[in-house]
Amino acid sequence: MIIKEDSILNNLPKELLPQQLIILDGLRITSNLIDYYYNQLLNELLNISTKKKHVGIPIIIDFAWQILDNTKKFNSFYKKLPSTTNDYTILDPLSCIYDFRNTYQHIDERIGISIKNEAQLFGALHWNYKDNLSNKALAGTILPGIYINCKFNLQVKKSNNCETGFSNIILQTIDNNKRNDISIIDLIIKIQNIIIKLEETLNLQFKEKKVLPYNWEREKDITILGKVEDK
Repeated sequence: MIIKEDSILNNLPKELLPQQLIILDGLRITSNLIDYYYNQLLNELLNISTKKKHVGIPIIIDFAWQILDNTKKFNSFYKKLPSTTNDYTILDPLSCIYDFRNTYQHIDERIGISIKNEAQLFGALHWNYKDNLSNKALAGTILPGIYINCKFNLQVKKSNNCETGFSNIILQTIDNNKRNDISIIDLIIKIQNIIIKLEETLNLQFKEKKVLPYNWEREKDITILGKVEDK
């Protein structure tokens, strides 16, 4: 879980300005979305690895793309936070997502590139998995769409020291005539580290200003249902 239940991001002080609430709550929402898609990805890769029914390859690889897309949104929200030095180097570890996110966002413009390179338009996803009961390890790959013998090597070598569970969840795609790789697991760890540092900073600032956390449970993520009267 990227943001824990007792995080200050779930309990922002009510004294904050509306603009501050919008930005910080945007970070909460995008973090929750990243968390959701990551858990969905892990669950479905586990189903494939253990030969159980899964939701379908196109949907599974879209979970990976949605993680990157929401990481870009996370980046944008964070850069709206006030900074006296305009220093956002804390986000540098996330710079790896831009080529990938642009690839997905402008996928219609990449059709020609994929045809030229005979590459999967939505990329490929690779992972290593080791079962904690049988102690057996496997390397998996999913390719959405009709299989094409790509000119680029879209494979991840099997890890000899694969730990229990998942390792090396790698999303790969072709852009500008080269192969791009990104580790989904490493990306999640980087986001978690950024959130931890942000929480530490916020807790310190709110303590200095003597403002207390507020329980927004009844005032956030609201659902409104209304009865439609028959005419």
